[in-house]
Amino acid sequence: MSSLSTTSMKDVAQQAPNAFRWFQLYITKNRKFTEAMIREAERLNYRAIVVTVDAPYLGKLSRRNDIFYFLFRNSIFDFFS
Repeated sequence: MSSLSTTSMKDVAQQAPNAFRWFQLYITKNRKFTEAMIREAERLNYRAIVVTVDAPYLGKLSRRNDIFYFLFRNSIFDFFS
């Protein structure tokens, strides 16, 4: 499960309670937010964290990527719900 996913970690954990779940983490500049994502993965029994280091920042968004950006922003905020 990616931190860029449009589905929450909680929803995945509920739908696959016995699965071996792992979390792909994109580290953000907001270290407290990054730590909160890690703690949430731990709380939901995600068994591994994969740190992605090849995407230091999102590139310039074209018009066709606007919907992706909208989904990304909203899924990140859904993380805390």
